[in-house]
Amino acid sequence: MTAGDSAGGLLGISLAMSHPDEIRAATAAYPCLDMGSSDFSERRKTPLSGVSVPESEVTDYLNSLQPGAVVSSVPMPERMSLMISAIEYGKLAEIYERGMEKSPHRERRYPMERLDQADVQIHRGGITILHGNQDSVVPVGGSERFVAKARKVLLGKPGGDKVVLVRRDGDHGFDSETSLEEPWLADALKAAVSTWLE
Repeated sequence: MTAGDSAGGLLGISLAMSHPDEIRAATAAYPCLDMGSSDFSERRKTPLSGVSVPESEVTDYLNSLQPGAVVSSVPMPERMSLMISAIEYGKLAEIYERGMEKSPHRERRYPMERLDQADVQIHRGGITILHGNQDSVVPVGGSERFVAKARKVLLGKPGGDKVVLVRRDGDHGFDSETSLEEPWLADALKAAVSTWLE
C-alpha cells in the first residue's frame, strides 16, 4: 500500500497506478494530483503565508539549475520558502515539469494524464484521498477532478468502485493531529487497509 501527503501523495498515487498488480491500495492526504491545472501555473491572488515571499526565491532557484542536476533530499525548513514562492508565483508546475517535456513516460508523473491511457487500471483496493475544504496550498478542486475522472474511466474495472474522496474542514495538513482511531478516518481507510492486509 502507498501512503503520502501533499507531494508525497502525488508520488504514492503515481507509483500505485504504475504498478496496479503489485500494489494493493493507495491512500493520500491533500495530494497534488492535477499538476497541469492553473493552481500551480498561475500567480496566486493571496500570499500563502499571509506575507509575500520574494519572487526571486523561485526565479533564482530555477536560474541556478544545471541540466541533469538532481537534488533528491534537502531538509524541509531549507526548502519551505522556495515551495511557498513557487506556489505563490505559479512556478511549481514549471519545476515539476522540468526534464519531462519529451519523456515517453510523462503520464507516470501526471495521474490526471494517466487516466487518459487506454490501458489504465488501478489496484483492487482503490484510492482513498483525504482533503481539507479550505486547503490554500493544494486546492481541493484537483482531488475532486481526479476522483470524478477516475470513477468515470475506471467504471467496471477492478478498484474503480473504490476511488474515494473524503473532505473535511481545514487547511493543508488538517489531519496532522488526527488519531487512526478517529471514526471518520478509520471508516475512510477501511477498504484500502482490508485489501492491503488480505
